[in-house]
Amino acid sequence: MSALVDSRRWTLEEYFALGEHGILKPDERTELIRGEIVVTPPPGPWHSGSVNRINHRLHRLVGDRAIVACQNPIVLGDDSAPEPDFVLLWPRDDFYSTGHPTPKDVILAIEIADSSYLFDRNVKAGLYAEFNVPEFWLVHRQRRSVTIFRDPADGRYTSEIEVKAGDSLAIPELDIAVSAADLGI
Repeated sequence: MSALVDSRRWTLEEYFALGEHGILKPDERTELIRGEIVVTPPPGPWHSGSVNRINHRLHRLVGDRAIVACQNPIVLGDDSAPEPDFVLLWPRDDFYSTGHPTPKDVILAIEIADSSYLFDRNVKAGLYAEFNVPEFWLVHRQRRSVTIFRDPADGRYTSEIEVKAGDSLAIPELDIAVSAADLGI
C-alpha cells in the first residue's frame, strides 16, 4: 500500500498567525518560501560566528544610513517571507515595527551558506530576483567566497560575480566597501 502525501500552501497571513498563536515556537527556525513552511537547521559555530562578525562590521560601516536587520523576515508577494541572515534596509522612523520590509525597502540581502548553499543559491536567489531585491550576497564557507548577485530582470539576476578572500565588495547605494575578510572568508 502506498502512502498518500498531503501538503498545502500557506499565505503570509496564515504563516504569521501560526507564530502569533504559538503553533510555530519562537525558537523554531522557519521561513515561508513560495507557500511552503521551510524548517532551517540550527546554526553551527562557523555560521554563528559569521553572523556576529558581519553584524558588528555592518553596523560600524553603515551607521545611520541604513538599518541592519539580522534574521528577520522580508515580505515577498503573498506567499513568501524568507529570513535572510542580513538585510540592509532604507531607514524608517518606525524601524519597520508597523510592517515587515518589502523589496522596495531592501538595499542588500545576505545569506551565509554552510549546509544551505544549494537552497540559498537555487531557491532564494531566484526568489529575491523575482521580487527585484536589488542585490544579494551569498557567503559560501567551503569555497571561501562571496557571490554577488545584482541587476534583477525577468526573475533572475543578470550580474553574478564571485569574490575571494582579500578582495573588497562595494555597496554602491551607500558608497561603502566591505572586505571579504569582514564576511568571514
